[in-house]
Amino acid sequence: MIGMSIYGGTLLAELSLHPRVIAYSTNRNLVHRIIPFVFILTGLFLAGYPNQHADWTPWSNSLRLLAEKLFHQNAKNFWPTLGVQLTTLGIILSSSAQHALSHRILTWLGNISFPVYLIHGPLLRSALNWMLFAFSTPRRLVDTDAHGTITREYMRLPKPSPWHLAYALPLFFALLLALAHLWTLKVEPWCAWLTKVAEDTFMGKIAAGEKEERPTLLPVVEAGPSSGGSPYSDTNARSLV
Repeated sequence: MIGMSIYGGTLLAELSLHPRVIAYSTNRNLVHRIIPFVFILTGLFLAGYPNQHADWTPWSNSLRLLAEKLFHQNAKNFWPTLGVQLTTLGIILSSSAQHALSHRILTWLGNISFPVYLIHGPLLRSALNWMLFAFSTPRRLVDTDAHGTITREYMRLPKPSPWHLAYALPLFFALLLALAHLWTLKVEPWCAWLTKVAEDTFMGKIAAGEKEERPTLLPVVEAGPSSGGSPYSDTNARSLV
């Protein structure tokens, strides 16, 4: 399943740069415009396959049975992965979909998607938990068997009220997006610089205590009496460089 995502994504990235694919995406023929949206709708349908209890609804149960016959494994990872790749393929083949997804808000969300992935977990366990349960008192709960005998006792925080969620969740998402934006501005450039230094060091491009010299694009030939306007004279060569 990991290979399907990695190699499939790589192939789609290469496919998006192919001249024939670019020409197809800009073709205004009706068939050329319908096929990509069929891919997108089919992909979104497959990507909605549930992680649990697929047998509860007919549409997901049919996909579950089909996956068991074709792949002999649980379909909870296969169908969403295939759905995402079909959706991406449809977007690659449709200039209209690309234009719709190029809105500045959507591109900004795409730009911060990786920082959101990195920091949403710690924020859920810290900031959101504090917002929801900071002033709550744990309650004592018990589990009983069929005869009413207590089998387990434990403490649990009460479920937040709807009004509590109504203000806590927007605040959490605002905090998450703001921190992700700051991450792209402050942390990612530093990480890129550190990665470049490590790469140059381990590849031997920078010796200890020395700076890497940038090579010139053309050889600089000293001008002489015999240069006579040669294209490789000092003046011309330096101007080209």
